[in-house]
Amino acid sequence: MRLTAPILIGLIMASFAPGLEPLSIAGPDRFPADGSPLVLTLCGLPAGDLPSDAWNIAVFPTQGCRISAPLEWNGSRYLLAQPTSPGRYSVVIYHAAPGGLVHAFKDLASGVIPPEPPVPPVPPVPPVPPTPGPRWYVLLYESETDGPLVADLLNSASLRDSLNAHKARWLAFDQNALDSSDETPWYLQKYLDAAADTHPYLIITDSGGNVLWQGSPPTKPGDVLKLVPYQPKGETRAQ
Repeated sequence: MRLTAPILIGLIMASFAPGLEPLSIAGPDRFPADGSPLVLTLCGLPAGDLPSDAWNIAVFPTQGCRISAPLEWNGSRYLLAQPTSPGRYSVVIYHAAPGGLVHAFKDLASGVIPPEPPVPPVPPVPPVPPTPGPRWYVLLYESETDGPLVADLLNSASLRDSLNAHKARWLAFDQNALDSSDETPWYLQKYLDAAADTHPYLIITDSGGNVLWQGSPPTKPGDVLKLVPYQPKGETRAQ
């Protein structure tokens, strides 16, 4: 018997020939911690002598593990696998039986196995950058309870003048506002959905409707302008 070099990888795809008993390699899946050989049992080989050109044994990867030729003892055949370095290995045996090629695989692990690399996280979707042009400032509130919180925002001439200077649009409405049909105006519904049950609530969008900021608004008009500073090309920062 002899130990030959690994045969072509295409043989891995060979299927069992009809009517032949498939080979199997039985035994532990891990090598002993002391580095001693691992005894693997070969099943499915025919009894008697095996011609040297009728079988082939390989281990992948080829470096890091020694594999013996089939050994016969007490009517059974065995392999001895011995690692020379920690890692994961696959032992394969091919047998050229009269009816066709049969094969068997066995996966083994030796020593401290480095963990599988973690799956890289999905990169977050970058926020939509502000675009030049008019912005929308939409404020919704509950008039019965939020009056002191939004009074300065609703009555600030400086805020109004600053927004007008940047061609921004301001819309403030009571969250219970109804149209002539006693229904919530359709064009306000998306803002109510965004705010859910939070009030007062401010939403700032660019001219394309992309949300630049949303949340509970500050009470000082000057702080509203600082939420998304004006810095588009050709414009000056709001004071």
